[in-house]
Amino acid sequence: MPRLQISSPSPRETRKLHPPRLRLTDLRAIARSQPATFEQSLRLAERQAEVLTKELAAGAIPAVSFTVITDRHRIRVEYPLDQRLPSAGFWDTGTRQWVIELPWDAAWPDKRYALAQEFKRILDYHRAGTLYPGDSQRTPTHQANEAARQFADHLLVPTRLLRHALDADADTVEELVVRFQVPKSVVLRRLSATGLDIVLRNKLGVADPARTS
Repeated sequence: MPRLQISSPSPRETRKLHPPRLRLTDLRAIARSQPATFEQSLRLAERQAEVLTKELAAGAIPAVSFTVITDRHRIRVEYPLDQRLPSAGFWDTGTRQWVIELPWDAAWPDKRYALAQEFKRILDYHRAGTLYPGDSQRTPTHQANEAARQFADHLLVPTRLLRHALDADADTVEELVVRFQVPKSVVLRRLSATGLDIVLRNKLGVADPARTS
């Protein structure tokens, strides 16, 4: 059974991965107590991801380690053989910890991304009704899923690490996919959202970096 860890950082790097006193309650406390607009909820997702990764030194490790989530927040990850959903999460009353289930046969980048999304749903527990009231265009479930995607995008491909990769030796989308160990669609979204797709286009001398991968 694969282990849910993508790197083995040194003790010094481990201290950078885990800011002191950061707990689920700290991340939840970032949220406003009053009802939020959907745009504010998306910004909250970004902020929570930034808090989790703010201590990472650019280039210190090849990708954001899952220990950022699992070690600091006592998240147990399981790989049921019959898991058909991309992910599922629940509170284990016996061990008093959150459990995230991932399909054992999914590709590693998909596992990483699904876990990050499920962790965001855990963060939103008891607050989903306030954060995602729904509107004329999106149901509450659609809003919650979009916020989970926003969180996972920013957690696994932080802007400064993406910029550092492009300034260093990453010249193609595929190289970024390998570096950050996420699905290609995530890299493309982050390049577009940060405006760094222009940097990659200039490096490649092409109009669409995705077509060169």
